[in-house]
Amino acid sequence: DGYMIYDITSYIQMGQEKEGIDAFLQMRESNVCPNEYTYVAVISGVANVARLDWGNQMHAHVLHI
Repeated sequence: DGYMIYDITSYIQMGQEKEGIDAFLQMRESNVCPNEYTYVAVISGVANVARLDWGNQMHAHVLHI
C-alpha cells in the first residue's frame, strides 16, 4: 500500500524511527509486501537509532526474501 510506505518514510525523516519501524511491523503483520523503498527507509531508521538488534532482524528479513 503506497500510503503505508509514505507513512514509514515520513516517520523516519521526522526522526520518529520507532513509529516508522512499528508501522513496518504492522505492515508485515497485515501481509502487505514491502518494496525496495520501504526497506531503505526502515534500514535508515534502524541505523539512525543505532539498534544493532533491529538491524540484525532487518538483515535476516531481507536475506529471506
